[in-house]
Amino acid sequence: MKGQSAAGLKGYMSARDLSAPPKAGSLRRALYDLLMAHKAEPVDIRGLQFKNGHMRLAALSALREDYGLDIRLQRRFHYVLVGEWCGRVYVDYLAEKIDENA
Repeated sequence: MKGQSAAGLKGYMSARDLSAPPKAGSLRRALYDLLMAHKAEPVDIRGLQFKNGHMRLAALSALREDYGLDIRLQRRFHYVLVGEWCGRVYVDYLAEKIDENA
């Protein structure tokens, strides 16, 4: 049991499933749903009611780091979901969209 905390050994802390989407009803989930609905398309996120720029950047950072989404800034307030990491496999939505149009 070396390497685990006392709370982990007692079962107080449970690892969350990183493949699951964010908690329903949160702004992070609303941003996640908006980006997933418009893969490889620019999305204006000004419609989401973030309290300030820090909250917006924190939500984008969490989606990048914790959920493996490849989100790029196209221009001010317009973000594009370019791809997603599923384990060790990278799914490139932008390349799929270009192949569809060609």
